Formats: sequence, C-alpha cells, structure tokens
Amino acid sequence: MQARADYLVQRGDVLFVSIAEDHDAGREAKVNADGRIMLPHIGGVMVAGSDLDTIRHRIESSLSDQAIIRKPTVVVEVSTYRPVYVGGAVARPGAIGFDVGLTVRQALVLAGGVDRSGDPKLPTTEALLELKAKFKTNAAELVDVDGSIARLRAALTESPKMDTAGVARAGVAPQDTASILSLDDDLLRDELATRAADAAHLEDLVSLVDFEIDTLAKQATLQEAEQKSQQSEVETATKLHEKGLLPLPRVQELERERSRLQRDLLENQSFTARAQQNKASSEYDLRSADAKWRVDLQEKLRGALVHRMKLKAESEVIAGSLVAAGVSLVGDDAFDAVTPEVIIHRNVEGHDQTIDADMDTEILPADVLDVSVATGGSAG
Repeated sequence: MQARADYLVQRGDVLFVSIAEDHDAGREAKVNADGRIMLPHIGGVMVAGSDLDTIRHRIESSLSDQAIIRKPTVVVEVSTYRPVYVGGAVARPGAIGFDVGLTVRQALVLAGGVDRSGDPKLPTTEALLELKAKFKTNAAELVDVDGSIARLRAALTESPKMDTAGVARAGVAPQDTASILSLDDDLLRDELATRAADAAHLEDLVSLVDFEIDTLAKQATLQEAEQKSQQSEVETATKLHEKGLLPLPRVQELERERSRLQRDLLENQSFTARAQQNKASSEYDLRSADAKWRVDLQEKLRGALVHRMKLKAESEVIAGSLVAAGVSLVGDDAFDAVTPEVIIHRNVEGHDQTIDADMDTEILPADVLDVSVATGGSAG
C-alpha cells in the first residue's frame, strides 16, 4: 500500500518488509507497543515516529553491520494502517480500515452512511429509492467480486484457505455474504484438487515412460549379450565348415539368426528413442501446464480487480448522493435530506486537535470522526 512520503509510522501500523537478497525473509510485521517490529536475523527494529526511508536505512544498516547481507536491498511499505474510528450519527459506528486518500465522504460510506433511523419522516423521491436499490446491487456484486479475488489469490499461492479480510460487506446481509464466500471456498478446493490431479496424471506418465526406458535398456543389454554369443557361434561354425566338419546350410542358418538379433537390437534402440521423446514431451507438458494455469488465474484476477474498481467508483458516487440526501446505506428505510456535520479528532504530538471537516476532507490513520446531522429541507 503506497504511503505518503512524510508519513511517520506509529504503534499499531503493519509494515511489509522485503529483502531482495533473501526472498524468504519478506513478511508483514506489526508495530508493537514499544514501537518496534520483529524481523528474522536482526530481531527488534525501532520504527515508531520514523518515515519509511529512515526505517529502510535502519534495516539495511542492521543487516550489513551484523554481516548478514553485505549490501542489502530493502523495501518497506505500509501494509495496513491504524484504523479510523467513526462515531455518532452513522449506521455502523466503530473502526474502519484506512487507505491513502480516504475522505470523510468515503468514511461515512464505509460506516453505513448517516443514520436517521429514528426520524419518522420519509422521503418520497423515486430517484433516491432507485439509487439505493442500485447501491445494494453493487454491494452484492462487490461481495461476489471480492470473493473471486480472494479465491484467485489463494489459488495462485496454492493455499487451501482464502483470506476474506478484504471482502466488502457493507450493504449485504451477513448470511448472504457467507453463502457467496462458501461457494468460492468450495470452488477453490475443487480447482486445487483438479490441478493436483492433472499434475499427478502427468507425473505418472513420466514415471511410466521412465519404466519403459529402463525395461528397454535391460532388454538391450540382453540382446547385446545374445548378439555377442551368436557372433561367437557363427565364427566357430565358419571354422568348422572350412575344415569340412560342418555343412554350409548350418552356417547360413546361424548367420540368419545373427542378422535377426541385430535387427531386434536396432528396433529396441528405435523404441528407446521414441520413449525418450515421449518423456521429454510429458515433462514439457508438466511444466507448461503449471505456467498456463498461473497465467489463466492472473488474467482472471486482473479482470476481477478492474471490475472491482469500477464497482467501487460507481458505488461511491451513489453513496455520496444518498449520504447527502440523508438516506441510510443499510436497512430498507429512507429519510429526509440532512447535512452531516463532522468533527475530526486527531492526535498531534500527544495533543487532541479538532478539525471541522467537510465531505472532501482527507483523513489520517487513527483519526476519530464525530458525526452529527442537521435536518435540511424536505427531499422532494
């Protein structure tokens, strides 16, 4: 997740650290209460209050100073920021995940919108009802797309368990979300099982060809021994014939047997060559099947991510209109037009700073939003 250049890491953030020279060392690490992250080989690294470049230099220095990696190349990114807290007149008060560029409008959407469920007045505009219906449809599609993304990512890492933490759940009943994700989970298991069966089949083909090649090699050894024995018999028979002790037809018969043995050996060599060719083809199929499978998954994942971006953009526009009109983004009720009033509480160097925010005000990690509403004119 891309962070602002001046962002200072704090306790509760989760960093992703990767080391080019040691791929296995790449991991996510949460900043603990002491302001440190724990990394293999070097242990605790102080990060709280530092920007990402400083942390990167600190890790590189530790690796080189301890003679672990002479010239390490380290990349540090913020994987998960501290959450934002939204309270007051919203449908679902509590913590929401932070992303760079998050605005008050988007935070209200993630918190379910302005909550006017206690107001007996109801809007009558058909447009708002249509917008809400579209918002719910998009919410269901987002769950479906997020489930597909989680399944495809799990399949690419060959993990039998999907990570559904990032699935958008706003506007969809929990049981409906669970049903969709359960289907994706079943599909993931079937895909992995099918891939494993295909790979096993190709590996069995390679094993069978190896057995065939080994059998042909043993057969060739026997044929070569028989050929040498037959050659010796032909030479002995020829000498006996020259002395008049063996008739010519017998010598000719032995020579014909020698020729047959030579043909059998050549035929064995031909079968061996074809078997080796079949083995090479099967090994290529085994390697290329894995590559083709991954390319297919990556193409599907790319399409799902693009679809998700479109759905989110459309939902944010719809949600902005609904929030501005005082329509809750959860439940089936609709309400009079309201103007949300938002005060941001932000901790700055240990002091609480209050900010009168509008819908486009950007939020920072760990901000606390206090939302209230003032009823405007009736939505007509």
